[in-house]
Amino acid sequence: MTIDTRFPFGLWRAWSYLTPALTAMVYPAPEMDAPPLPVTGAGVGDTVGVAASGDDFAGVRPYQPGDAHKMVAWKLAARSDELSVKQFEAQGGGELMLDYDELPEVLGIEGRLSRLTRWVLDADSSHMRYSVKLPDAMIFIGSGAAHREHCLTALAVCIG
Repeated sequence: MTIDTRFPFGLWRAWSYLTPALTAMVYPAPEMDAPPLPVTGAGVGDTVGVAASGDDFAGVRPYQPGDAHKMVAWKLAARSDELSVKQFEAQGGGELMLDYDELPEVLGIEGRLSRLTRWVLDADSSHMRYSVKLPDAMIFIGSGAAHREHCLTALAVCIG
């Protein structure tokens, strides 16, 4: 960025380059109409957990940015001024493995990263434990905001 001036009389131009000391991480854009989270069980034994999709309705929780719009309880939203998201009870291993290599090659690198970003956000909003396997990194099982940021950062720097 260049800053310049011609003050006071417009006879001379004084200028300088400005390089702000800022860094930013740009996460991949989440896929808009992604399929539901894959059904996998990396855990030992069968457990029952609350997930974004599943067999039996388990209740609702408050909407959080990044939640899938198809999971919003629209009938409940029509009766109140707050958005809620439906949750379901699902049988499974209790842990989810999101694997880059398991996605269809037709998606390409950007499509795969976009789908994994959506799934990370969905798994996090459902309070699931999940791991992410990329061609150049492996993020082990975890949950919470710090784990979500770690996964999204790995997706942002993934070289495919």
